[in-house]
Amino acid sequence: MGFRLFSIGTGMLTILLIYRLAREWSGPRAALWSAGLLALNEYHVGISIFAVEKTYYVFFSLLAIYLFWRFLTQPRPKWLFLAALCCGLASLCHEVTVLLVPVFFLTLLLSPTHRAWLLRKEPYLAAVLYAAVLSPDLYWNARHTAASRHEASYRDHLARIGGIGFTRQPFLFYSGDAARQIYTRMGGRPTVKATIYPAMNVLFGAILMAAITLASIRARRSDGTSVLLLVLFWTVFLFFVLIRPSRETKLDPVMWFWVTLTLLPAVLIAGRWLAHLQGRWLLAASTVAGCAGLWSVAAIVGRHLDLPSFTVVFRPGSLFPPDGRMVDIRAAFHSCTLCGSRFQLLDIRILDEREQGSSGIGTPDVEGARLQADSRSFRLRARFNAASDLRNYQPVYRALDPPLGRSHALVTDLVRVRSTPVDFPPVFW
Repeated sequence: MGFRLFSIGTGMLTILLIYRLAREWSGPRAALWSAGLLALNEYHVGISIFAVEKTYYVFFSLLAIYLFWRFLTQPRPKWLFLAALCCGLASLCHEVTVLLVPVFFLTLLLSPTHRAWLLRKEPYLAAVLYAAVLSPDLYWNARHTAASRHEASYRDHLARIGGIGFTRQPFLFYSGDAARQIYTRMGGRPTVKATIYPAMNVLFGAILMAAITLASIRARRSDGTSVLLLVLFWTVFLFFVLIRPSRETKLDPVMWFWVTLTLLPAVLIAGRWLAHLQGRWLLAASTVAGCAGLWSVAAIVGRHLDLPSFTVVFRPGSLFPPDGRMVDIRAAFHSCTLCGSRFQLLDIRILDEREQGSSGIGTPDVEGARLQADSRSFRLRARFNAASDLRNYQPVYRALDPPLGRSHALVTDLVRVRSTPVDFPPVFW
């Protein structure tokens, strides 16, 4: 709980920092737009509440961007060094933030008023400071060239790159579930992983991408701040779009949320763009943004707008260590399922690494489960399958009288047996 509260607090600080940067750059109206676009974004809310490293690297990355922006407006070496310090802290949280370093150097190169700084020693001393902050991670990678099951080195991450190509995964970051549903209805089978993270809805994505596109078209007339934000967006986005995923890596070759950093320049540019709209254009944009906000709130509270797709999770969600003991499990139903619904436990399945398995009812690994009843407490054994160091339990429930008036099976989370203590609490339970 403590780690989760720190994550929520860091997510709120990120919103406040976005507001401050937008206010100093474009005024209070743009600051409200930018803060609202981030505060109601399903993805930002999700990573803040799930208590994962993304919240922290997004915050430190934004702080580095803010400090580098201060350098662009007040060219003093101290802002460069502070930006390098925050870049290092961000990279200790997630390796993808190393892209901030070439972004900052490229911004200096493209800015006529700051290009002369590349002939001075301060930018390179700042780069040395960045490497010094990152040195614990560099030291670990130098000593661990061969990764284990639960560890990955720089070499393993670079092995994800199979060459120059094209991948559509980053576009899912700005199209959310809409693109997946369209692709599925057209007969495709989307290979989207890490669906535990809620993607932003397509209306928010349309607003952000429209603002980035218009700003890119008008790049010749952009100020230094816009150049910084556009360079950051397109460097990160195109870097991952133009990667051909490798087939020889043990890690996931591509993930849709690797372009998380692009969210920061997108909301800043979109806030500035929306603040300058007037008349019918402002009305139209405000209507779309309002619908996007309502969609986001419904997705956060109701998980999806199609309310029958409820979810059941379990506490604890991970069984650690796998020492063979029996662990008390309690089911937690999503808040939207509690309005007049009755539940029945149909089965508890034991799954293998291919998500296939058999019923665990009547086996020594499942105790206290009452089938065809509202059984929300039972006991599961914390041990791996005999053939591999992996085991997942999947309890199966159905709702008898849900709010929409029809019975259906509930989408349930898994109870995972793990060799490391990892758990991802969902949003409202």
